[in-house]
Amino acid sequence: LYYNNEDYKNAITYFKKELELFPNDDALTYNIIGLAFYKQQEYGNALKYYNKAIDIDPQEAIIYINRAIIYINRGKIHYKKKNFNSALLDFNKALIKLDFNKALIKNDYVDEYYNYNYANAYSYRALTYIEFGNIELAIRDYKNSLYSAGMSFLDNTFDELDSIFEVYSNMTYLEKEIAKEFIKILIKEMRILLFKQEPSIDKNILDSIIKLCKEGKLPQLNCRLINNYEEIE
Repeated sequence: LYYNNEDYKNAITYFKKELELFPNDDALTYNIIGLAFYKQQEYGNALKYYNKAIDIDPQEAIIYINRAIIYINRGKIHYKKKNFNSALLDFNKALIKLDFNKALIKNDYVDEYYNYNYANAYSYRALTYIEFGNIELAIRDYKNSLYSAGMSFLDNTFDELDSIFEVYSNMTYLEKEIAKEFIKILIKEMRILLFKQEPSIDKNILDSIIKLCKEGKLPQLNCRLINNYEEIE
C-alpha cells in the first residue's frame, strides 16, 4: 500500500520489518525494497537489496534488469553533468549486467522491459562516445539501440550513415563538430520515438547541419530524418 501510494520511506520501513520476521523471505521482498530506494535515488542502498534478491533467486531476470537500471540512471546523471568518463563506466556496467541475464527471460513482458532498457543504455552510451569524438563506436551503439528497440525499419539508413567514416577525417574542425551534432539528433530522434521524450535542439545548430546536408557532406537518407525534425528553441 505504501509503495503504490509512492510513500517510499514508509514502504521501506514496512518491508524491512517483514524481513526481520522472515529473513529468508522470497527475493521479491528485497527487490521491492530496492525499487523503493531507487525511487528515492538512493542508488547505493538499492544495489545492496537487488544483490541480496539475486543471491536468494539468481533465476529472476527482472531483478537483474532493475539492477542494470541503477547504472543507466547514474550514468545519465554523470552525462548531464558532463562527467563523461564516469558516465561511460556506468553505461558499460549496465550493458554487462543486462548481457548476463538474457537467458533467464521467460515471458514477453520481461523481454520487452529488457529490450527497452538495453536500447536506453546503448543510446546514452552512443551520446557519450560522441563527446569523446569516437564516431565509429557512437554509430555502432546507435545501431544496437535501434535493434534493441525493434526499430530495424531504419536499416536503410545504416550503410549510408557508415559513409561518415570516409569523409569525417577530411572535414574541417567546425564540420566535424556539426557532424557530431547530426548524429546526436539521430539518436535523440530514436529516443523521442521510444521514450516519448520532447525534441529539443538549438536552431543555429540545426541550420548548420542542414547546410552540410545540402552541400552533400552528410548522408542524404539520414538528412531526410533531420528535415522532419520538429525544432523547439
